[in-house]
Amino acid sequence: MQIIKNQKVCAPSIKDIISSYDLQSETYDAIETEAFYVNQYEVYDKHLNSLKQYIKGNVLDLGCGTGLQIPFLSEYAKRVAGIDIAYSLLKKAHEKFKNNPKVILLQANAINLPFPDSHFNFISSYGEVISHIDEYRKALAEMCRVIKPGGVIGFSVLNKWNLHLLYHPKELGEAISLRKIGQRRKWELLLESGEKVSLYLKSFAFTEIKRLLKENYFEPISFLGAHIIPLIIPLRLQYGKINLWGKMYRILGKADYHINTKFPFYKFGYQILVGAKCIK
Repeated sequence: MQIIKNQKVCAPSIKDIISSYDLQSETYDAIETEAFYVNQYEVYDKHLNSLKQYIKGNVLDLGCGTGLQIPFLSEYAKRVAGIDIAYSLLKKAHEKFKNNPKVILLQANAINLPFPDSHFNFISSYGEVISHIDEYRKALAEMCRVIKPGGVIGFSVLNKWNLHLLYHPKELGEAISLRKIGQRRKWELLLESGEKVSLYLKSFAFTEIKRLLKENYFEPISFLGAHIIPLIIPLRLQYGKINLWGKMYRILGKADYHINTKFPFYKFGYQILVGAKCIK
């Protein structure tokens, strides 16, 4: 298996994203080192597992990174196509799946998918991929184009309203002023090398998510919130190795499991995970 490389993905608007993930490529899979990511990937797994009845035939992992969801997807799918804009992450994925005939990896942009219409039965897109994309409407339209009628998508986006805002009054003020739409949220990561990675990602109001789904012929079938109760602890306190605050964050994450699929609690996660069926 080889990675199909595409230089066209490197438009100026996404070079910062590619650069930031190039810097993270060596430690990208080390999710066990921070409580935030341990909790988060447990929630991704829970949501993906709830949709497994729809995972069949051709499956697309949009923004696959190093392929953390691909082992689960390939269990049920006939073929899994993993795409990402960061070639450095795809190289890591290639090492994992080079002997798996079910998996193909391509460097591609979500707003211009290199697949025919109505090709996939299921699309997976976790890691808030859509929040990374300036032209997120085009990305959703492309997902609609390449999925079969009746096919299902499972994805996550940054959520506008959550307890994190209590520690960021400026962002809270912006959220209030924008009313029914989400704002740009600054995301920062301190690498072991001491370098700081920062990006501005799009958050979405719950009503905005539902509107975008409707515009692109998707009908929601499930919602799940990630990081609801744990955000009473400021995120900066549990960065790095799992310290005392990180252990508390993990405990509160377990409490989330009892409420993160229930209304209205899922509406107040740091992320919202969505399952939706194509009704075109």
